[in-house]
Amino acid sequence: MKQLLINTQKTILFSLISTLLITLYSCETHQQSTDVYKPDSLMGDWVGKQIFPDGNEQSIAAQVISYGTDGYVVNILEKFDTRENPIVVLNGQISNGDIKVNGISSNKTEWTGSIHGKVFSGAFTGQQNGTFNLNKTERLSPTLGKQKPENGIVLFGGNNLDKWQHVPAPVGYINLNKIFNSQNAVAYLRSEIFSESQSAILLLGSDDAVKVWLNDKLVHANNAARGAVVDQDTVEINLEKGWNTLLFKVVNGSGGWGVFARITDLQYNSLENIFEKDFNSADQPATTQFLEENNFFMTKWKQAGPFSQKDVEAKELFDIAFEPEKPSPTKWENYNHPKEDLTASWSIVDGAMQVKPGSNSIMTRQMFTDFDLHIEFRSPFTPNLKGQKRGNSGVYVQGRYEVQVLDSYGLEGKDNECGGIYQVAIPNVNMCAPPTQWQTYDIEFSAAKYNDQNDKIANPRMTVRHNGVIIHDGLEIPVATDGGLDKDMSKPGPIFLQDHSDLVQYRNIWIVEK
Repeated sequence: MKQLLINTQKTILFSLISTLLITLYSCETHQQSTDVYKPDSLMGDWVGKQIFPDGNEQSIAAQVISYGTDGYVVNILEKFDTRENPIVVLNGQISNGDIKVNGISSNKTEWTGSIHGKVFSGAFTGQQNGTFNLNKTERLSPTLGKQKPENGIVLFGGNNLDKWQHVPAPVGYINLNKIFNSQNAVAYLRSEIFSESQSAILLLGSDDAVKVWLNDKLVHANNAARGAVVDQDTVEINLEKGWNTLLFKVVNGSGGWGVFARITDLQYNSLENIFEKDFNSADQPATTQFLEENNFFMTKWKQAGPFSQKDVEAKELFDIAFEPEKPSPTKWENYNHPKEDLTASWSIVDGAMQVKPGSNSIMTRQMFTDFDLHIEFRSPFTPNLKGQKRGNSGVYVQGRYEVQVLDSYGLEGKDNECGGIYQVAIPNVNMCAPPTQWQTYDIEFSAAKYNDQNDKIANPRMTVRHNGVIIHDGLEIPVATDGGLDKDMSKPGPIFLQDHSDLVQYRNIWIVEK
């Protein structure tokens, strides 16, 4: 009885500890998710005046950008929403809750100041002299909360993702994100191919960098940061008679992570006299079944990973030899090419859909041709990150033409920043609001036009209003942008929202077909 009582007490204690740990973990996870939408109260837009010794005043504005441990950058502007260079760019650090800033303008005028609460004040001396005083403001899009007209279609109203699905993987794509879901990491794939002695072509596409060994000999290395496209890399190989071992190393920086691989003859025709090893079958390991089912892309692999090193970026991981590259034991697991469940699995948080990193991009189930689209979005506050790692996503019109989503508040406004048509056009002006603030895209789209012989007679055109301001006016789009579903402009397409592993949110999405 005494032993039973001790065991019972142990069980209760263990249960209490487990519950506490689960609660703490849940709180921590929730905190990580919600903290990215808690803004820095000093960050954002400011308006005010320069005051000169003769009493004259001049209106000015400011953008205060937070970079976490790297401090702050402050753009002093004549006014918002132009492509004019700042009057001066100040750098600042926080001290006792205030930001102390300083900088020198192009005309050798020195600016110093501080931000305390909702007041930003200071002085400038040199070619010009005087003081300045600004107050915090919030500039909201005039189309924020705009409701659909009667003939509109609600694509997301805040309750469910019924009108969305995950983007289906292309035939033959090995989606490593589905397996490992890591960033700045490496995965290995190993395949065995039975062949006659023959020369062949290995065609690869990878996201991101890839190294390949054939029978322990390095035959290919490409340390590229890119999205996977079929047949990006061409490698001439010599297959030996019997079993040949292929080892792939695929590196992921962020966003997508995966690889395509197929072997052809020297004329790029499918090589049909090779066999994959089916690692799940002991009786008949040599098979062509899966090659034939997957358009001759290789899908029978063993997998190992993820491998990473603390504080080492993807580009450097490329040349670090992990276990599978060494004569040391490696824990390999069979890769089984999945039958996809395309049900959209992004999160719904306070009436907004939120990217679920690594789950894959989503697209509407319905296809569209000509339309007006309204969509609201906001970027998370990630002050310790910069560039393309800072609230990255994208709205792909017809699944082909990306209007970039990024926290590029206060930046130059490039084609790969917020409002840019990726690789096609920069926005007329950078209208990006501070992170955590809701923003709007209102997009008028006319699809490419074709004649009866299926010849293209007109390129697609797009007008984009970002936070109510036209940033692209009837822009002609000559090519589909990279990272989309396809390049075929002749077909209708969906609205496609990109998973780039950042917690970007979307809401109030509706469309009017023309």
